[in-house]
Amino acid sequence: MTSSKLVLVTALSVLALVACSKKETAAETRSDVAAAAAQGQENVAEAQRDATVSAADAQRDASTAAADARVDAVKEDANVSLEQAKAAYKVAVEQCEAKTGMARDACKSAAQAVLDAAQAAVDARLTAAKK
Repeated sequence: MTSSKLVLVTALSVLALVACSKKETAAETRSDVAAAAAQGQENVAEAQRDATVSAADAQRDASTAAADARVDAVKEDANVSLEQAKAAYKVAVEQCEAKTGMARDACKSAAQAVLDAAQAAVDARLTAAKK
């Protein structure tokens, strides 16, 4: 029984080898070449579409990051300006203490007006930067 299995396996192997070595017809070869070329073109087109989308995404991300960086820089600069105005206000209020009555009140009001103007300028810069 083992020898019959061996004969059967050998016969099948020979048939498989004969089938593998069978030459394609010219029409089959042309068809296979055309199919491979079409598949290759489709794969290249898909890769190009993917690359275009990825490049657009990267450009959008870079633009967003640059805009965010500009807004952050404006915020930091505005914060410095506001702190300078607050420091100047405190000095001005202390100087107002040397005055009395209405002169003191007017001095403090003027200092407050300068601080309020600085705050408004900072707010305007921040609003403009966010646009």
